[in-house]
Amino acid sequence: MAIVVKVHIPGMSVEAYESVVSQLETVGSANPPGRLYHVAYGSAGNVQVLDVYDSLLSFENFGKTLFPLIEPMGIEFQPEVHEVFNIMEG
Repeated sequence: MAIVVKVHIPGMSVEAYESVVSQLETVGSANPPGRLYHVAYGSAGNVQVLDVYDSLLSFENFGKTLFPLIEPMGIEFQPEVHEVFNIMEG
């Protein structure tokens, strides 16, 4: 079952977000298996993230790569995970 993951990261800058994306690209995980959509939104000093995964397992597997990268940066968050019951495109 698909899930939506809402990540509230207080005070995350665009530069910090871009640094995380760059690190994920370096390790070959910028587009993890099972992630259907990725949206970064908010303001320059308050970037937030919303992802849709095909399953909780896919998100948990990505977390094994993501969390060790962001921990040294001092980025902490608790993802809010919800089951998806409908996705509409277009």
